[in-house]
Amino acid sequence: MSQLEFFRTKSALKADFIEPTWDKYTDKNGQIHTNILRHGALYLEFAPGEDKVYDWTKKIGFAISFNDIPTILESFHKLRKNGELSLKLVHVPNKGKENEGKSKEISMFNGKNDGTYMITIKTDGKSITVPMKIGDILLLEKVFQDSIKIICGY
Repeated sequence: MSQLEFFRTKSALKADFIEPTWDKYTDKNGQIHTNILRHGALYLEFAPGEDKVYDWTKKIGFAISFNDIPTILESFHKLRKNGELSLKLVHVPNKGKENEGKSKEISMFNGKNDGTYMITIKTDGKSITVPMKIGDILLLEKVFQDSIKIICGY
C-alpha cells in the first residue's frame, strides 16, 4: 500500500506500513520455512504547518502495533453506535528499562458540533492536531482493519 495522506491548513498526517521482519530456515528434511521475527506496524507521521506548508523536520511519529488495533476498532465501533469517538493510546519506548524513551500519546475525539473529529499526537510538551471529517475517519477505519493482515504478514 502506498502512503495515505491527509493535508489540512495547519497540520498533516501520513500513514504507511512498516513490513514485518522474517527469518528463513531449512529444517532437517531440507524444507524451507519462514518465521516472523517482528510484526509490522502502521506508522503515522504528524507534521505541523501553516497555510498548507508543512514542516516535516518537526514531525512526530507513532507506530500502531497489532496490540493497538483492537482498541482502535472498538473506538470506531462506539462511533458507529453512538456518534462518539474516544481513543487514547500511550506508548513509552523501552518502558521500565534504563534507556526508557519519552512517552507519546495519540488520541482521537469529537471536535466541534460541526461533524469534525480530531486526531492529536503529544510528546515532550509538543502536540499536533489534525482535524478530520467523518469520511476521513471511515477511511482510517478501513485502513486499520486492512492493516491486520499486513502487520501480521498474512
